[in-house]
Parts: sequence; C-alpha cells; structure tokens
Amino acid sequence: MVTAIVCGMVLITGCRTTAPMWMWRAPAVDRFEPRIGVAPVAGQTEAAKLLTKSLMDHAPKQYASIVGPEELEERSLLQLASYDGQPNELAAIKAAHHANCRVLMVGEVLQDQLEDREPGPNRFIFFKSKPPPKSITVGWKAIDSQSGEVLASTVNRFEAKSLGKNSSLLQTTLSETDQVIAAAASEAWAMVLPTLELVDVPLAMPTLGRDMISVYQGNRLAKQGLWDQAEMSWQNAASRYPKSKAAWHNLSMASVAKEDFPQARSRIRHADSWYPYSQAKSSMVWLERKQRAYHRAFNLSDPKEGWQFPDLPELPKK
Repeated sequence: MVTAIVCGMVLITGCRTTAPMWMWRAPAVDRFEPRIGVAPVAGQTEAAKLLTKSLMDHAPKQYASIVGPEELEERSLLQLASYDGQPNELAAIKAAHHANCRVLMVGEVLQDQLEDREPGPNRFIFFKSKPPPKSITVGWKAIDSQSGEVLASTVNRFEAKSLGKNSSLLQTTLSETDQVIAAAASEAWAMVLPTLELVDVPLAMPTLGRDMISVYQGNRLAKQGLWDQAEMSWQNAASRYPKSKAAWHNLSMASVAKEDFPQARSRIRHADSWYPYSQAKSSMVWLERKQRAYHRAFNLSDPKEGWQFPDLPELPKK
C-alpha cells in the first residue's frame, strides 16, 4: 500500500534523477597560460622517473605548448639537477623563465608502493592474503616563473584498486604500476589546464501525462550517455506538449552536453514554475555554476546577457 502511494506521488509530482556527462573543469590556477614548463619530478625512487615520462606522455598538447625538462635545459643551458641528482627547483624556475613559460609545474613523489610484494602472513591457513595495493602519493606545485609565487598546490594519492573513476584516462592493457602512474600524471594537469571530469547531471522525471513515455525514454538514453538521442525524445515531448516542464528541463541539460549554454538557459526558463523549491530553480543555479567553470577554463568573457546570479559564491576548487 505504501509503495503504491509513493509511486503515485512520483508520477504526479515528479522526482529527480541524474545522468553522467563529461564536462570541463577549470584549472586550479586563476589564469590559463598557453605555455607551460615541466620540471623533472623529484623523488629518490624509480617512480619519479616514470612519473616524469608519463607526465609528458599525457600532456594535453592540443590546449597549450608544453616545454618538458629536457627542452628546458636546452633552452636555458641550466642544469636542472643538483649535486645529489635531484631536481633543483630554483634552477627549474629560471629555466622556465628563459623558455618564456609563465607557469612551471613542479612535482615530488612523497611516497610510493609500486614494487611487487609478497602477501603478508595470515593466521587462517586456508586463506591467502592479498599483496598490498600499489599506490603513489605526489605533491604538485604550479609556480609563477617571473615572481616565484606558488599559484596552486595539491597532494594526490592514487591506489590501483580505486582507479575506476579514472578508467577513461587509462588503457586496460597497462600494468597496475603503469595505471597508477598514468592516473597521477593525468590528474596533475588539472592544476594548470582545463580537464574533463565525469559529473552527475540533474534530470527531471516524467510526471503523469501524455509526455511521460517520451520523457522517460529520453532519460533512459541519457543515463547511457546517448545525449543526442535523448534530446530527440525530449524534443518530441516538448513539441507535442509545450507545457511539459520535465521535457524542457532535460532539453536544457542536453544543451549543456553540446556546450551551448545560452540555449540551455533559454530552455530551462520553460521549466520554471511558481513553486519556490522547484527543480528548475535549483538547476538554474547548477547550470550557471557549470557555465562559469567553462568560462574560467578557457578564459572566456562573461555572456552578453550577463549572469543571472551575479552574487553566486564560487565552489572551492578541487
């Protein structure tokens, strides 16, 4: 009885669900620089050399000119390694300045467990202990090569067993060690360059009405990442039933998938209602946050029509 009542309320009032979407994330630094220097990763283990190589292999060169450690030395004629073989940060900053790189990326392996290890003892003789997961902890800094100011810093830890969310960045044929290194290298670029992240996009559930089937079909397609096909279903519902707020709400999200934020803002207005806590109102705020992040990521100017929420506080950067 209770289940039937709940299902009835969902059909009448609607509910909320989400679908995955790849969206641009603004870099941690306040400004986007088109030319970036990379210092050799510091650390006393082989992991530092592996990470330096992987960092260059995963460099998003389509968005910026990347100057690696070898090129920095060639351009500046400065040796980046100190007497103990470890990178000299001051020399790297000077080299980046000589190479016309305003920002320098500096990394250090703080801890790593990448070697193959035997499993520990187990008091239960019938069960074999698993070896500890391979992991790496890296500290990163983005430094202004002109002033020496640290623009951003972060410490990231990666374990082989928790790389599911980074699976799109990795090749399944890689070893566990290479996967951990590749994940650390890919995430490092988020400090200084726009990167894609998988986010949950709010969708409106269909309400009891003639548009219900088309909206539901669109939602199902969006959950599979088929946003173009989902948009066709929602457009069919909105064309036949122009007052379908769920269809207009989800059409707005389909516009976000195409990075067409003006169209998204126009569509979401059709989904607004007098209800003070409607999903459309919260989605308007969500939409503006994502548009602001997109503008920050690529140094775009404010939209011509301005911001709908000029006093919207910024979310803390990851």
